[in-house]
Amino acid sequence: MSISTWQAELAVDCRCMLGEGPQWQASSGLLYWCNILEQRLYWLSPATGENSYYQLDHMVSLAAPLDEGDLLLVGEDRVSRFDLISGNSERFCGFEADNPITRSNDARTDRHGSL
Repeated sequence: MSISTWQAELAVDCRCMLGEGPQWQASSGLLYWCNILEQRLYWLSPATGENSYYQLDHMVSLAAPLDEGDLLLVGEDRVSRFDLISGNSERFCGFEADNPITRSNDARTDRHGSL
C-alpha cells in the first residue's frame, strides 16, 4: 500500500482577519480572494509567486472574473465592476442601502457564470 504525503506551504502571508471568496481567473492565471474586514482584494500568480492586493473602499466578499478580464465585486451594499488596470470600480446596483446593519456575506458563481 502506497500512501501519498502532501506538505502544505504558505503561499501568501496576508493574515486575513476574515478571508473569503477564492476565485481562479484562468485567462490571467491569477487567484483572487477577499479580506473582508480590511477591505482588501488579494491576488496571487501561482506560476511566479508574485502577489499583492488592491485597497478597496468597502467590504467585499467575492471578486468573480468577468469575460472581459475585469472582476465583479459583491460588496457589503453593492455589486460593482472592478477595473484591474485602473483600480476603479463602477457600481451596478446597490442592495439594502437603507439597512446599515446587514451586508452581503458570501457569493459564488457557477460554471455558467451565474451569480
